[in-house]
Amino acid sequence: MKKGLLYISLQFGLIAFILWRDGWLNKGGFDVLLHALGFALGIWAIAVMRNSKLNIFPEIRKGAKVVSKGPYQKIRHPMYTAVLLYFLPFVTNSVASALAYFGLLITLIFKLNYEEKLLKKAFPNYAAYCQKTHRLLPLIY
Repeated sequence: MKKGLLYISLQFGLIAFILWRDGWLNKGGFDVLLHALGFALGIWAIAVMRNSKLNIFPEIRKGAKVVSKGPYQKIRHPMYTAVLLYFLPFVTNSVASALAYFGLLITLIFKLNYEEKLLKKAFPNYAAYCQKTHRLLPLIY
């Protein structure tokens, strides 16, 4: 099995588990804010990335480009950040949801490390881009 397919399968399996257990939205005010922020960041990242061979798999498509506009000016993986923000409120629903979220976080970290390894091979300027940005959270990681 290709590594990228493994990461995608884990990612979507964990998301499906959280949604099956808890539904689409948590109900509190702060929870709704996190859902909205995650959703908005995801849409923004997709809109900016749309002309650069967007791919849910970490493998690089032929003709792909490094995007450094929009949320990509500060965060190298804003779509992963969006997913983590959206699902963060579910951590408090149950131990099972918290474990699934932690599994999702670990899966995305492994996936982004693999993706960055491929991007550094494919694009000589990617290492310099990494020096100016954070992986998931500005000023933190």
